[in-house]
Amino acid sequence: MVFSSLNFIFWFMPTFLISYFCVSRRYRNVVLLIYSLCFYAYGCIKNPIYFIVFLISILINFNVARIISRINNKNRKFYFVVAIIFNILILVISKYRLFFIQVINDIFYVLDMNLIKTTDNFILPLGVSFYVFQSISYLIDVYYNKYKAENDIIIYSTYITMFPQLVAGPIVRFDQISWDIRARLTSNKKIVDGFVIFSFGLAFKVLIANNLNAIMVNIDKIGYDSITTFLAWIGMYSFTFQIYFDFFGYSLMAIGLGEMLGFKIPENFKHPFLARSVSEFWRRWHITLTTWFRDYVYIPLGGNKEGILSTIINILIVWILTGFWHGADYNFLLWGLVLGIIIIFEKYIFGIFLSKNKIFSHFYVLLIIPMTFLIFYIKDIENIPLYFLRLFNMGASSYVYPFDFVDVLKNYLFILLLSICLLTEYPYKLYNIIYQKKPNIVICFAIILFLISVFFIFRGLDNPFIYFRF
Repeated sequence: MVFSSLNFIFWFMPTFLISYFCVSRRYRNVVLLIYSLCFYAYGCIKNPIYFIVFLISILINFNVARIISRINNKNRKFYFVVAIIFNILILVISKYRLFFIQVINDIFYVLDMNLIKTTDNFILPLGVSFYVFQSISYLIDVYYNKYKAENDIIIYSTYITMFPQLVAGPIVRFDQISWDIRARLTSNKKIVDGFVIFSFGLAFKVLIANNLNAIMVNIDKIGYDSITTFLAWIGMYSFTFQIYFDFFGYSLMAIGLGEMLGFKIPENFKHPFLARSVSEFWRRWHITLTTWFRDYVYIPLGGNKEGILSTIINILIVWILTGFWHGADYNFLLWGLVLGIIIIFEKYIFGIFLSKNKIFSHFYVLLIIPMTFLIFYIKDIENIPLYFLRLFNMGASSYVYPFDFVDVLKNYLFILLLSICLLTEYPYKLYNIIYQKKPNIVICFAIILFLISVFFIFRGLDNPFIYFRF
């Protein structure tokens, strides 16, 4: 069940909100927990074992954290290490097992040896990358005495299962939300504010991201070696805009739902396309993931405090892991490696140049980031060079139709231009000004956007969120 579905909008959300606000504050965590578990169970309906694993994970992490928090001897580290390994195994077995089989098969293929390939009707567990990372951060923080382990199973379970951010983030840390779980305040204003944020997120997803999806779908059908250079550039930027408004839209919907319930869910995007370097871009994009890797991988490895070579290795480790977190395929590993190399070059070679040349640095980001997203998008790494050849007017087949971009521009030019406009900060500044002075105008506009989005969902313009794959 996705937020941009009729089932969620007309069945799950209203039923939940009525149940939630009809009970006293004392029982609202119980209601939220029950509905969140139902939400996750619905997503696991084709493979119920994942729901059972989810419940076991909650129980084990809750109890191990309590043990770690109570004892202060050599067994403390043992429990901690075993719990971390347990969480990593959940991620590896549920998400990466087929990839590792593929790697083994590829190795045997190169060695010209026969190997029986394993077939598996693989369904990725809903939100496994997100809830495992939240569980790991909780265990690490408890182990290093950042806070005491939670003794109330309802509070801890609510933190892990809370449906607004369960399946695609943001990755919320326990100390960011623990107070809200215990004593959050709700009001009519928060409910309205949350609805407005939710409606804008829904519109970004349905009206922009879902429309842009059709461009790359058509390009895939044509074939990368049979498109014009102009269409190749349009496709590259259309996917970049699509993934941004898809994930930004989901994050806004999660934040809006949280606001309705009295939670302050952290922001996940901060105008990333205004960045002046790739490293700054990733400090503004999927903020909760990049800060997670910084705090729980990069800094524990030594960060940049142990010399240039060590820093370079640490950066590469973090970005290869970031790529692998996003998907179990070679293109994601390549994507992470490329980003790591670019960030290393920025850090040690031309970062100062970028900081001194404002206009150039903006164009640099707007060129490099979409190119890296091509690696992210194209799963078959053998096709990646084909697309890049077309970007630079090389390697075309004899079947290229010189005006293949005309229909795309005719159908999607407005959406592309609107996307470019919404990448800047000016619409959001205008939104804040109007909402402060004339809130009713924004509320009415949000209602209109909500109704238009629902209409298009009803007409069939609905795709799963891209980050549901991760």
